[in-house]
Amino acid sequence: MTHYKLYYFDMGGRAEFMRMMFHYAGASFEDDKLYKEEFEPAAAKGLPIFEKYLKESGNGFYFKSGLTWADFFLSSFWEVLNHLIPDFFEKHPLLKENADKVNALPQIQKYLKERGDINKRPA
Repeated sequence: MTHYKLYYFDMGGRAEFMRMMFHYAGASFEDDKLYKEEFEPAAAKGLPIFEKYLKESGNGFYFKSGLTWADFFLSSFWEVLNHLIPDFFEKHPLLKENADKVNALPQIQKYLKERGDINKRPA
């Protein structure tokens, strides 16, 4: 029988639907949660890879060809991490530059203005 291992933060986020599906299917899985104090050591291994792509492309996006879905996906993820870990962008300025570049796109600026702050919790 297959046994899965899910790695994600100690929060719902992008992993919650997977947890729900594993439980629904009765699948054997280990929910290996990464806690805030464990993030920086783990990030020290993984984040330089993303920073390397940004440096190599030379255009502020992840690929030399320009803007791709990866920029939208990753920039939104970095925003979440910065919300959870307030000094995240200070420690990772290249990731902030990418998020800022995506957020500066006219279509995205319009969307963000209409959307409002999604990090506010309802009263």
